[in-house]
Amino acid sequence: MKKSAWLLIPLLLSACTWHDSLYHQYRDIGREGWRATDTLFFADTLRMDSLLLSQQAGHPVKTVLSLRHRDSYPYEDLHLLVMSDFTILPADSGQGAGQRAATQTHFQLVNDRGIWQGKGWGSSYTLVKELGCLGFLPSPGQTLAFRIAVMPMMQDSLLTGIEKVGIRLSYE
Repeated sequence: MKKSAWLLIPLLLSACTWHDSLYHQYRDIGREGWRATDTLFFADTLRMDSLLLSQQAGHPVKTVLSLRHRDSYPYEDLHLLVMSDFTILPADSGQGAGQRAATQTHFQLVNDRGIWQGKGWGSSYTLVKELGCLGFLPSPGQTLAFRIAVMPMMQDSLLTGIEKVGIRLSYE
C-alpha cells in the first residue's frame, strides 16, 4: 500500500503543470529594492521538435507578466516597460526573421477602497497580466530565440516592496 502511494506522487505533480507552457521563469528582486536602472532579462532558445508543437506552428505565443509584491510597497500602482525580441531561426542556421516590440504596462496594486489586489497570503500578493502576442511559434526544426527585458517606469530611483517579476510564454 505504501509503495503504491509513493508512485502516485509524480503522477499528481505532473497533473499540476501547465502543458501549454513553453517558458516560465521568475527573477528575484533583492531586499534592498528595484533600482530604476536595473533591467530584468529573460532569454532562451526553444527548438520546436515535438509533434504537438508542430501542429501549433504559426500560432501566437501568449506572453504573461507576473508580479509578486509585499504590502510594504509604498504606491497604489506600478508602471513597467517590457521590451521583447522574438526571432525565428531556420533549421539550416541561416539568418532569422525577428519581431521586436516595446510595451508599457500598468499594474493597479490597490483598489479604490484601499485593498491590495491579486492572490496571496500573509503580506505577499501576486498579480498576473497578459501582454498578448509578442511573437509566433516557428515550424518544426526551427528555433525560437527570445529576449525580454522588464524595467520599472516610476519616478523613484528605488522601489521597495517588489519581490519577484516573472514571464510565462505559452501557446494557445
